[in-house]
Amino acid sequence: MSVQGIKRKRTSVSPHPKKRDPPLLHASPAIPKLSNELIARIVDYLHNDTRSLKSCSLASHSFLARARHSLFEIVHLNLRTCRKFLDILETSPGVGPYVKEVHIAVSPRETPPWVDQHLPAISAKLPNVLRLYIGGQAVYKAAPLIGFSSIREMHILACEIESTNAFLTLLGSFPQLETMYTNEMCVYRDADPSADDGPPVSKRPPNLKSITFNSSRGDANKAMNWLVSRSFCQTLERYTACPFQDIGLKAAGPLVKACGPVLKQFKLGLVAMKTQGGFGDIFGSEEFSLAKNTNLVTLELCSPAALAKLYGADDLSFDWFPLILAQVSSPYIEEVGFYLWEEDLGQLSTSPWTRIVDLLASPQFSSLRKIAFHVWGNEEATSQITENVKQKFIRLADRDILRFDSTPDPACV
Repeated sequence: MSVQGIKRKRTSVSPHPKKRDPPLLHASPAIPKLSNELIARIVDYLHNDTRSLKSCSLASHSFLARARHSLFEIVHLNLRTCRKFLDILETSPGVGPYVKEVHIAVSPRETPPWVDQHLPAISAKLPNVLRLYIGGQAVYKAAPLIGFSSIREMHILACEIESTNAFLTLLGSFPQLETMYTNEMCVYRDADPSADDGPPVSKRPPNLKSITFNSSRGDANKAMNWLVSRSFCQTLERYTACPFQDIGLKAAGPLVKACGPVLKQFKLGLVAMKTQGGFGDIFGSEEFSLAKNTNLVTLELCSPAALAKLYGADDLSFDWFPLILAQVSSPYIEEVGFYLWEEDLGQLSTSPWTRIVDLLASPQFSSLRKIAFHVWGNEEATSQITENVKQKFIRLADRDILRFDSTPDPACV
């Protein structure tokens, strides 16, 4: 058939083309989202895995905040890491508010210490730090540290402070400070006699509740007088001094007295040579007394043998234990604690322990709920100490208030 023979079907084009229905759109499934609680659990599980935390923070914006919280909540700074961390704060200023705890270490080989140059710039970018730790075998000044204005706890560990005024400046420079803890701190005396009155403090920390001096050295007379004169005793609820010599005990007397009913917890350790004749003259006078501490709840006494070993003293006696127990005037006393080391065993058969038992069994201590014995050292000696103590306190057995554990004294380890 020829092409000419085919009739073509005529088609007409409508001036109004028919509208077609739009294609059906299939709803795509919603992208699943993790709850904040689940994100927190995942990130917290990885809190020790820095590489995974960094990956999480890059993988999803929803992980970023929590990952930063875990990555930067606790920061350790030294000469090597301080510059790198400062770079992070410069490029990512949002990191700073996540930092809650800062550990600072300085080497004695650094001259001058890196903190003098870099720490003020770092602290200015960390507005929410709650806990500050300083350590290392170096001498610290106060000025580079006072930029951490938000801290509530300060821990000074195994390091030196350049002067008594520098230490007192630290005590009075943090408006939110609640706890000052020192262990193996050495504070140098002020070389300038004009500094005898201590540093001026415009406003003492209104919530300073706890001061601990463990194995720390300094000008006790000046420090205690300054604390009293600046009314730090108005809020001081917990005070630890381990150990004091007779001079330090006399210096602490006015502070303890000034605390009055505010003081709730007190821990004391003493160290002396036999030739000094003990502490009877101090406890028997007005130089040191717990008579004003009428709301005292907890009293703890440190091991004479452990402190003597640590400081090269030879007085291992418990003679002062009944002297201070006899001073307790609080009707609310609930706990008396004794730290006993292995070499205290030989002194447990001496007369002071008879007096100790008599006092704790008397109406003066009728409110007691717990007598704690923290016994540490070699197993044989600690077992003998425990059995010896149980026999001595047999008359209190029916009250079920004797407690034993192996916790060593932080002041002696």
